[in-house]
Amino acid sequence: MTSMRPTWTIYTASKHFDLHHKRLRAILASAGRLPVGHEALSANSVEIGGEDVERFLADVAEMMSLTKAREYLNIPRPHDRLLFDAGYLVPFVVGGTDLIKDHGLRKTDLDAFMASLHSRAIAPVADGMVPIPAAAKRSNCSAVEIVELIKSGHLTRVALDANGRGYMAILIDPAEIAPLVRLPDHGCLSMREVERAAQWSTAVVTALVDGGH
Repeated sequence: MTSMRPTWTIYTASKHFDLHHKRLRAILASAGRLPVGHEALSANSVEIGGEDVERFLADVAEMMSLTKAREYLNIPRPHDRLLFDAGYLVPFVVGGTDLIKDHGLRKTDLDAFMASLHSRAIAPVADGMVPIPAAAKRSNCSAVEIVELIKSGHLTRVALDANGRGYMAILIDPAEIAPLVRLPDHGCLSMREVERAAQWSTAVVTALVDGGH
C-alpha cells in the first residue's frame, strides 16, 4: 500500500520550515505554486502545489539574501555584486518584483560555487600570493576575470590560506595572471594616466575597472 503525499498549506509549511507566512506566500505565488484566488483565503486554507513541494520548501528555508550570502562566503564588497551580475551567484528566487523585494540564494548553490573554486587550489602557498581582490588590483583586471581563469583551469598557481575563509582564503599569484589578461598595446591609457587626465582617485578608477566599466 503506497503512502499518500502529505498536503502542505502555507500555514503548516511556515511552521514546519520556520518561515514567515507572508513572505512564504509571496514566494510561492511568484513560483506559480498557489491556486488562483489564494489572496482571499487564510494561510491554513491555501494548499501548495507541485510534486516536489517538500524539496522546494526546504530550498526556500535555506535561502539567504545577497548580503547574507556575501557574509557566508566571506566576499568583500563590491565583489559580491560583480559575481552576481556575472552569473556566478545565481538566485533561487528572483527579487526586484512586485511580490519579492530581495533575491534569495540557496546555501547549496553557494557551497557549490565556493567548492568549485577551492577545488582548483592545489598549489602550495608561496611568497607573492595574494587574495583575489589584491590580485585584481595588481593585475589591472577585474575579479570576475580571475574567477573565470580559476574555474577554467588556466591558473595553476592557486592555493588556500589555512587561516582564511571562503573567497578570501583563495590565494593567487598576480604574475601568472598578467600575461593572460594583458591586451595588445593599442595606445590606450594606463590607470595612472586615467587618474591624472580625469582627476579621479585611485579608488574610483579601481572600482570602475573592477566593475568592468
